[in-house]
Amino acid sequence: MNQPSMATLSSGKITLRDARRGTTRDVELEPFEMAVHPLHDRSTGRPLTPLTWFETINLCNELSNAEELQPAYTRAGDGRSVTWNTSADGYRLPTEAEWEYDCRAGTTSPAYGPLEDIAWTGLDHLEGPQPVVRSENP
Repeated sequence: MNQPSMATLSSGKITLRDARRGTTRDVELEPFEMAVHPLHDRSTGRPLTPLTWFETINLCNELSNAEELQPAYTRAGDGRSVTWNTSADGYRLPTEAEWEYDCRAGTTSPAYGPLEDIAWTGLDHLEGPQPVVRSENP
C-alpha cells in the first residue's frame, strides 16, 4: 500500500455549528497533518469505496505499521469496540473540527469556492466516485 502524501495545516480556530440544536462552539486546533488525496485504487484511480468506519481505522493502523509508527486505534476482542490513543503518532481519521478546518481551506465560510468549481454534485450526472485528481502543489 502506498503511503499517502501529507500536508501540514497550521494551528487555528474554527467555529462549528450544530443546526439541530441551533448552537455554535469554537474549537482551537493544534497543527496537524491531512492526506493530500484520498486513498485510491491504483487500477482505476478512484477513491477506495465503499469502506466502513472499521475498515478505515484498520487502514490507518496498516499505514502506521508500515512506517513503524504507533497505531492510533485498538480494537477489543469483539471487534466492535475501538479505543483511540490520542498520544499515538500513527495515522488516524481527522476529528470533525479538523475535517471542517481543512475543507474550508483558509476561509470562514462553508465552501472555499463556487460548488460547481470545487466538487461534483448530483447535477453533474456522474456515476459513483471519480478518479483522484492529483495536483503538483497540494
